[in-house]
Amino acid sequence: MKKHNLIAILLCLAMALSLTACGGKNSSSSSSGSDPAVSAEASVQAPPVSPDTLSLAYFSADGLHPYTCDNTANQMISSLLYEPLFSVNDSFETESCLARSCTTTVDLAVATKDDKDADKEDEEEKDEEKENEEDEKPVSKRAIAGRTVCTIQLRGGVRFSDGGKLTASDVVYSLEQARLPGSIYADRLRNLQEVEAVNDETVELTLSSVDAAFELMLDIPIIREGSGEARFPAGTGPYQVVQKKGNASGLTRNPKWWQKGTLPVKEVGLYQVEDSDMQIFGFGSGAVSMVSTDLTGTGALNYTGQYNVVDYPTTSMIYLGCNTHSGSCRNQNFRQVLTYAVDRETLATKMLSGHAEPAVLPVSPRSKLYNRKLAEKYNFSGKKAREAMKKNYYQGSTQKLIVNSESSFKTALAAELKKELADVGINIEIEELTWDEFSKALKKRNFDLYLGEVKMTSSFDLTQMLVEKGSLNYGGYKNKEMNQLLTDFARSGGNARGPAALKLYKAIAEHAPIIPLCFKNHSVLTHWGTDSTLTPTQQNPFYHFSQWKLTVPVKKK
Repeated sequence: MKKHNLIAILLCLAMALSLTACGGKNSSSSSSGSDPAVSAEASVQAPPVSPDTLSLAYFSADGLHPYTCDNTANQMISSLLYEPLFSVNDSFETESCLARSCTTTVDLAVATKDDKDADKEDEEEKDEEKENEEDEKPVSKRAIAGRTVCTIQLRGGVRFSDGGKLTASDVVYSLEQARLPGSIYADRLRNLQEVEAVNDETVELTLSSVDAAFELMLDIPIIREGSGEARFPAGTGPYQVVQKKGNASGLTRNPKWWQKGTLPVKEVGLYQVEDSDMQIFGFGSGAVSMVSTDLTGTGALNYTGQYNVVDYPTTSMIYLGCNTHSGSCRNQNFRQVLTYAVDRETLATKMLSGHAEPAVLPVSPRSKLYNRKLAEKYNFSGKKAREAMKKNYYQGSTQKLIVNSESSFKTALAAELKKELADVGINIEIEELTWDEFSKALKKRNFDLYLGEVKMTSSFDLTQMLVEKGSLNYGGYKNKEMNQLLTDFARSGGNARGPAALKLYKAIAEHAPIIPLCFKNHSVLTHWGTDSTLTPTQQNPFYHFSQWKLTVPVKKK
């Protein structure tokens, strides 16, 4: 069977044409046009599509445990089984789900035991840095010191698929499990100091850091207390697992689902796969209805067949990083030239095939924190770049730009940057490096510029990129004013968050230690019609699934 699949795949690839995908919340496109990441016209004819059927690829060896499974396909299935305290929409704002509300208080003055331990570690890291012959930069293990307390009120009347009532004890248990080593959520919960049930409907979280927007981190699946060792823990989502001989054979509607809404499909089929080749074949043949993918990612899978594409925004930022310790990029005015010289629209639409949104500020343009008036002030302008260049002594200078050679999109983007910067009198020498070489060059600060990509949190926290010893501050940027602005942003919630973000983003645009280029979109590929209404998000490909409208594709004459 596996050999047959491989032969079919090779036939598909031999007949591959290219595809253009449109971005946007509800936008979609059929497989025609030119996108080097996606092929079309499979040699295997897909079976007739029905709007009331759904089948997903399932890697049975990886399981469906919501905390330990890092397989993207299986995580998509899990989003139909489990629900979080809060959902995060495509504007990167929270919506209540299992939680009705979250009240947050922050205190900068409180020094916790964790803070003191971190201070001790920082001192040890300073000593290690002096002794380190390879000059590798120490990594900060914490965010902004202080304390945050989040009081969460749970929604009443929620039951798990096994009939058990959701209580605060289930939430405490879930978060404790989610922060264990090996969990995919361990990093985001690293500053969670304590979680306790105040009563059956109230949970209190204490963080050893300042984070007024921590509820954005709580899109973590909640499971039944004591079920952490189960192969398929009970959840509160719209579906539950159908088991056959201890394995998942499909999903069926959860009769205990508290939302009680209608669902587009009664059952979800699981197409068993062992590797990515089988997944590609399953989708190309129509046996798999929908997949989620990063079409411009390193090693992106080459899906085949007739299908439609719906893009959704992510927190993955592509940016230029500057070496602020040596060379021309030490000069703030020179970094300003770089800010004005880059045509972000071309980079997003041409070099990334439209699967990105141009961004001048280090926050997704979909977010309300993105101030378009400020962005326009620092946007691409060849005139401003050339005028700023006259004030510098770097005309004709050569800057070394390092890029990961394992991404064809990144190397193409670097080539376009070289061309654009040459137009204002800056020569770029591109050095394409393997991932290991690229990582080593970043740590040794062996570059003038680097082309980076970072998946930010939904709160768009920039601390580790901009504080002196931040784990992502490869350019060695140091500025006390910026540290204070980062602190003000972290402690600001509600109506105060927008003004705090504006001050922070203005300072970043002026100092330009990093130069945002765009935020990537990921995509769902489906066999449904182009007039289907799909609303995927980064956190949940089936976001608001009960409201989806699925239609049969119109046959071409």
